[in-house]
Amino acid sequence: MKGMSLRQFYDRLCSQFGRIFRRSRSPFVYVALGDSTVEGIGASHPSRSYASLVYSDLSRHYAPVDYRNFGKGGARVSDVVTTQLNSAVEAHPQLITLSIGANDVIKRTSLRLFRADLQRLLQTLREHTSALIVMTNVPDFSFHRRIPGSVKPVVRLRIQQYNSIITRAAQIHDVVLVDTFKESATTALRFPEAVSSDNFHPSDLGYTLWANTMLTVIHEELGHKKHGRTVAA
Repeated sequence: MKGMSLRQFYDRLCSQFGRIFRRSRSPFVYVALGDSTVEGIGASHPSRSYASLVYSDLSRHYAPVDYRNFGKGGARVSDVVTTQLNSAVEAHPQLITLSIGANDVIKRTSLRLFRADLQRLLQTLREHTSALIVMTNVPDFSFHRRIPGSVKPVVRLRIQQYNSIITRAAQIHDVVLVDTFKESATTALRFPEAVSSDNFHPSDLGYTLWANTMLTVIHEELGHKKHGRTVAA
């Protein structure tokens, strides 16, 4: 303490304790599961995916954050169960986001199998983690230019059938559901540039809008959990 004022000594002590505390804090673990929208297809860079944007925001509030993105283009619910689920459980996450279903619509997975695989996925996550689980339903991609006009009504109806299963599964397993089906229709009308050049996936703008919606829900629900309130779908 020689040559150092009491105030300087106190400030240094606080700084040292702060570094020790930061090193000893367990990270907040965020796991992203799902399909190409989780991987970030359509964005200019993977860091512009909605999951990466969620991670960037969480890092400002819950540092340190351990971010695991297992999303893969083309993944159906069955693929998430077989290739992503175990890794998610082993990560011991506090937050899981899940976006799935579009490829099941496109590849015509039977509704029975889709329901069974989704139930297995959510039940396992609920039984083996204590995470807040935030799931999106299938966006309304029937309006995209890649979908022939003659089949747009059929595609839209099919998406709604899968989304009914998603809604029910979220209720059963206490999962927070974000209605990207409704959001996507509104976004398409107001921000056509939110769709990437492939006329299917979100662009950087689309992912930013998606992330903002997710973060509004995530921060609200994490605040509920922090204060001992039950998270409800």
